[in-house]
Formats: sequence, C-alpha cells, structure tokens
Amino acid sequence: MSLLAIFWLFFKIGIFTFGGGYAMIPLFHAELVSKLALVSNTEFGNVVALAQMTPGPVGLNFATYTGYLHGGGVFGALAGTVGIILPSLLLIPLLCHYLGKIEDNYLFQGFLRAVRPIILGLIFAAVIFFADTSLFTESLREMIFTRDFSNFQINYIGIAVFAVTFVLNLKTKLNVIILLLIAIGLTILLNLL
Repeated sequence: MSLLAIFWLFFKIGIFTFGGGYAMIPLFHAELVSKLALVSNTEFGNVVALAQMTPGPVGLNFATYTGYLHGGGVFGALAGTVGIILPSLLLIPLLCHYLGKIEDNYLFQGFLRAVRPIILGLIFAAVIFFADTSLFTESLREMIFTRDFSNFQINYIGIAVFAVTFVLNLKTKLNVIILLLIAIGLTILLNLL
C-alpha cells in the first residue's frame, strides 16, 4: 500500500471511532480483512494480540504495526500512526473550546445517548471476534456463512489458557505482565504435548 493509502485508511477509522481502541477493532477488521484482504483472520488476531501486549493504546499500536507491515517499514508505521491520531489532535481542541457552549444542548445530548450503544456494540463485536479466533480452530463466522463445518474444531488449548489466566487474575494479585508470561508459557507447553 502507498503511504497515502495507509494514512487515509487509519485517518478514516480514527475520525469515525468513539470509544477507544477496542471499538476500533471491528472497523480495522472490516477494512483490512473483509474489504482490502490484506490479512487473514488469523493474522489479524495475531496483530491485535501483539497490539494489546505492547505498551500504549491498542488502536495506535495496531495502526503503527500494520503501517509498518504494509507500508514499507518505518515510513508506513509513521503514516499509520499519524493517520490514527490526527483526528483526535484536530477534534479534541475544537470539542474543548465548544463543549461549555453545547454540553446542555439537547441535540448534543441526544448524539451522546445515541453513540453509547453503538460503542457498546463495537466493543461486543470485538469480544465476538476474539472468541471466534481463540475458541475455534477455524472461524465459526466463516463456517456459518459458507455452511461448511468440515473443519470445525474447538481450540482446547485456547480455552485452557483462557481459563487458567482468568482464574489467576481473579484469585491472585499477579501483575498483567506476569499473567501474559504465564499464558505464553502455558500455550507453548500445551502445544508441545
């Protein structure tokens, strides 16, 4: 992809996304997997996982890494990064300037009430995507659409790793980095068995 195409892709997502990085994931998927076919579902899941593990906002990490992969390296990463953050850099000062004047406006309040369920839906779509890519060996969504369940299998390793880290997170006060390392080690160990 050209640097301008990388920039424009992430600029569009940045300007139309409310609710942060997790609300961006379905939009990333729609553009990169469904529309442009740059990555497969599995590759997309791996990039999202990598974006979550690295320090910083998920959406920003995703744009930087994707720009790096598909935009020719460092300049592609820069195009993705600038594209995803520029809408916020432009809109937040405007919003701050006018917020005092419009915060009680019934149209603005109606807009905020309408956006909340949309954001929740986008985040829920991200949860469904993660369940689909983590709990099954093939995309359940694709199997349903194609009506071909010949490759349907449950990913028992993914379920086991999720269960162990979920319980550890609830029952202990382990640092998130330690939980990630445990999950990685457990995944490697279970795949070797």
